[in-house]
Amino acid sequence: PNPPPTHTTPPSPSPPIRLQHVIMSGEKAIAVAGAAVYYFDQATTQWTPVDGGMSAVYVYENEDRTQFRVIAMSQVDQKVVINSSLFKELAYGKASDTFHNWADALHMYGLNFASLEDASAFEKTMLDCVARLTEVAPPPPPPAEPAPPAQPAPPSEPAPPAEPAPPSEPRPPAQWR
Repeated sequence: PNPPPTHTTPPSPSPPIRLQHVIMSGEKAIAVAGAAVYYFDQATTQWTPVDGGMSAVYVYENEDRTQFRVIAMSQVDQKVVINSSLFKELAYGKASDTFHNWADALHMYGLNFASLEDASAFEKTMLDCVARLTEVAPPPPPPAEPAPPAQPAPPSEPAPPAEPAPPSEPRPPAQWR
């Protein structure tokens, strides 16, 4: 898809979802960038602006679960306009140096970054996150080989007789203890 036009139109009204309602316990922001957010409309094959102009776009990480999400909040009305979990098959694309996109099961998202620096840093973070999701744990060790069947022990010479125990120390009578 081509990058969106440079003009924006107001987003369609929808109930506001606030940032504090979507951040999960254990998540921390690992990147933030400024960008205008777009959804790709399959019916019109056009990019549609959804944030009224500019959003703060965050990448959140949950280290305990090795999970990542992109969450964008419109700076115009403080609504959450992206809440997209990253996955190992995610394809991150660049229509230009400052217009990047990806898709999940709900939308194809487009970000028109405020600067080349934001675009480059965000792209690096996204690609690093996807790479971490695709890292494969080392294969399990091969199963242990079965132990060989027990062999009877070879005949051995009889053990020498045990030495007698040394005499015990005399103990005081019970009433002295």
